[in-house]
Parts: sequence; C-alpha cells; structure tokens
Amino acid sequence: MAGGEVFKLAVKSMADAAEEAIADAGLTLDDIDIMIPHQANLRIIEGVAKRLRFPSEKVFVNIQRYGNTSAASVPIAICEAEATGRLHRGDKVLLVAFGGGFTWGAAVLEWYGAHDGVRPLSPLERAGRALEDVVDRVRPI
Repeated sequence: MAGGEVFKLAVKSMADAAEEAIADAGLTLDDIDIMIPHQANLRIIEGVAKRLRFPSEKVFVNIQRYGNTSAASVPIAICEAEATGRLHRGDKVLLVAFGGGFTWGAAVLEWYGAHDGVRPLSPLERAGRALEDVVDRVRPI
C-alpha cells in the first residue's frame, strides 16, 4: 500500500473509531475535553482532528519531542498531558490509535488522576526523593 493510501486509511479508521467510542460512551464530541492520539505522524493527527471537526487546541501532541514511540505513544502522552496541566481530574478523554497490521481502536474515559491532583514527579525528583529516603534510614554507627 502506498503512503497516501495508508494516510487516508489511518485518518478515516481513527475518526470512525473515535465517533463509535464517543457514541458508545453516551457522549458527544462536545463532551470531550482532550484527545490523546497515537503519535505516529503529525499529518495523521491533524487529519483526524479535521475530519472530526475537533478543535486542534484540545488535541495533545508530543511527537515533535519523541517521534513515533510505537505502542508507548499513548501512555507517554497521557503522562505528559497530566504533568503539563493539560489533563485534569474529571476530564473526558478520547484515546485513539492506528498501528501495525492495519489495526485501530479508540476509547473514551474519565480521568481520575494518577496522583490525587498533585503534579507527577519528574524522574529526577523521584530519584531525589528515593535518595532522601535512603539517607533518612541510614544511621551512623
């Protein structure tokens, strides 16, 4: 399949899957606070948003920082969206993906937060806290 055909299939199938997931959730597109798509290709992401008539400012994109991280792109984007304040407790989230073997899917969820509303710690902050815990447990002889 040529690149143009793959692009068209990806955009159409992701948009169709998104519409089906939203309907199955008993919601409308207007109820969705943020769309977190698979970060395969910026043109595909923009094409899906355009086909759905979904506002680009409500689409989370981080492909410019990491490239296509394959199956990890949606979980990475979720973590980054929360860490940067784009994803909040109570948000209705549309996840949508297209991948290997010409498979696709979408899900709608309500975000409850991973850290009770507290900003997730960066890897450096987590390492620093772990070191503090170790130091607190070490007792001089």
